[in-house]
Amino acid sequence: LMNIAHEIRTPLTLIKGPIDDLIQRYSSSSNKDLVNDLHVVSRNSDKLSQLLDELLDFKKINSTGYELKLAEYNVNDLVQIVYDRFKLIAKSKDLNYRLSVPSEPISCKVDKIAMDKILNNLLANAMKYSASDVKLSLIKQQDSFMVILENDGAIVPLDSRERIFKPFERFVDTSSVETGTGIGLYVSRNFAELQNGTVEME
Repeated sequence: LMNIAHEIRTPLTLIKGPIDDLIQRYSSSSNKDLVNDLHVVSRNSDKLSQLLDELLDFKKINSTGYELKLAEYNVNDLVQIVYDRFKLIAKSKDLNYRLSVPSEPISCKVDKIAMDKILNNLLANAMKYSASDVKLSLIKQQDSFMVILENDGAIVPLDSRERIFKPFERFVDTSSVETGTGIGLYVSRNFAELQNGTVEME
């Protein structure tokens, strides 16, 4: 399965590039149906790419291990980048999408790539299972920080809140048609724990 994931990544990248070029070329076109269709293809390509990344991250964590590359970053900026990435999705789903960050920058040693993957996975889940509202908050603590994601989706039962952090486990919301691999939360928690943090559901 992992070898297949590697093999799929290259042709997917070769598909994604021309699609983005076409979107840019026809962005001012009067043919709105064409532009909308290109955006649908691009979003689905991004989704497939994310699923492949999750599988490959899962392999790294459980075989060779993930080597952290820690450096000092402005965490406000890292959170802002991921928040901005989901603006179009929030707009397309007509969500009340909000961001709350401190006025003062939070500087902390983190692995930038792992941090991006954690935030991306958690925000994707918050979007996927929300009804109308998603809020992303960054809170400064004494010598660290906390990221809180809130939505108004179905409430996960208490006895399932720890189970969904196990690989290939998913909470099945009968009111939603969304699907996934069931490894995003597992990968996110592992990346957080490698940096002396954690991911929890309350």
